[in-house]
Amino acid sequence: MNKFSKKRSPSMLRTGLKFLCLYIACALPLTAWSHALAPSLLQLTEQNDGIALLWKTSSKYNGTPLSPKLPTRCHMQKPPEHTKDNRSVVTKGLLDCGKKNNLIGESISAANIEKAVTTVVLRYQRLDGTVITQLLSQKSPSFVIPEQMSVWQVMQQYFSLGVDHLIFGYDHVLFVIALLLLIRRLKTLLWAVTFFTLGHSLTLVMSSLKVIVLPTAWIEIAIAASIVFMAREIFYRTTALSWLERRAWLIPLLFGLLHGMGFASALSETGLPDNEIPAALLAFNIGLEAGQLLVVSAFLLLKWLAGQLAESRQRDWSQTLQMPWAYGIGCVSAYWVIERSYGLFF
Repeated sequence: MNKFSKKRSPSMLRTGLKFLCLYIACALPLTAWSHALAPSLLQLTEQNDGIALLWKTSSKYNGTPLSPKLPTRCHMQKPPEHTKDNRSVVTKGLLDCGKKNNLIGESISAANIEKAVTTVVLRYQRLDGTVITQLLSQKSPSFVIPEQMSVWQVMQQYFSLGVDHLIFGYDHVLFVIALLLLIRRLKTLLWAVTFFTLGHSLTLVMSSLKVIVLPTAWIEIAIAASIVFMAREIFYRTTALSWLERRAWLIPLLFGLLHGMGFASALSETGLPDNEIPAALLAFNIGLEAGQLLVVSAFLLLKWLAGQLAESRQRDWSQTLQMPWAYGIGCVSAYWVIERSYGLFF
């Protein structure tokens, strides 16, 4: 046995942790998906012959089943159309709401939203093209459609949407955690997070404004593969690590550009209000950064607590927990690569 393999020989505790983490990681994707908590979309569009309804919700497990809850005076003019793919279920139809062919002043909600762990993006478009957007959740289960929304109200809604997408976008959370595990020096870490933020902010704006357009399915596969790469670096601690620490701006910037296109694809499903595009984009991006800051702060706090425990027990907890994290992140992200590739080709 050479010196390297002897140094790598795990203890029984570490081996047990690895197998436990591997078991959890392999079982987790059966119920937890990278975008399982993505918001549903309820879009209502005024037309001369009625109000067009579009209801889009996840085809995977999304907590409590949701459905649109509209005024009783509205009914479908004909049976709605239903379509389904590997990501979502879509219902389209045309509503007859009587002589008053709009829903201004009416309360709109979603059935079971009070029990749901996800949210619903309500998007109401008037005949003149004005778009009113609201986020329905447990805290705000219903919304009365106003004549118009102020810039401040639009920014509040898109800020909340950005925070939710970062926190409940498990692939983005795992990438940030991997970055925190991989880089130990605080100054280097700050540079890495800064350039990751710069990268995804740039492509978020460019993709949302259709300056660059790339297939969403391929982007999501590449995002999952980027997390596999990070998990591998955590596990092996290869020479690439020292290369990364010397150039902390490059890999986070490149992967940030990639993740920004993923953020943009989620935003495109919701849509941007035509009259307040800059404000909505700015608020969504600030929301993403706020969500990222929450993740970074929570993880650094846990890391500090682990360090305090290590000092009190004179034990290297960082090394003990490093491998389970690498196994967990690697297994889950590898599963996402396979699952998304299968969804693309089949």
